[in-house]
Amino acid sequence: MAKGAVRAEDTELLVGLALDEDEEVQVAAIRALPGYDPLRARSLLLDRASRSRGPVRAAALEALGDVEGSSDVVQVLIAGLTDSEARYHLPAARGLGNLGTPETAPLLVSLLRATTKPA
Repeated sequence: MAKGAVRAEDTELLVGLALDEDEEVQVAAIRALPGYDPLRARSLLLDRASRSRGPVRAAALEALGDVEGSSDVVQVLIAGLTDSEARYHLPAARGLGNLGTPETAPLLVSLLRATTKPA
């Protein structure tokens, strides 16, 4: 196997760990999964970023920035930015920033303007 090649078993193990009962295990797996198989991670991260709460949702929002951006990824990240719970705003903003798509740049600029206080 070539250096850096991803084994299907590794991906499946991470997917299983992302659904573990232990929240800390879920968070660690969610953070690692995009580095192994971004396409496989995408659907799981979308689900966890939409349906989960707490640290699992925050980790999934940020990790979405490491998978291929599409309209559904951007929509879920925007939902995180506008969530009534402020703890999801920064992970969602990081996710959008990591996507690095031209479509998200105006949104990030407006977010910066809204949070920057005049001196």
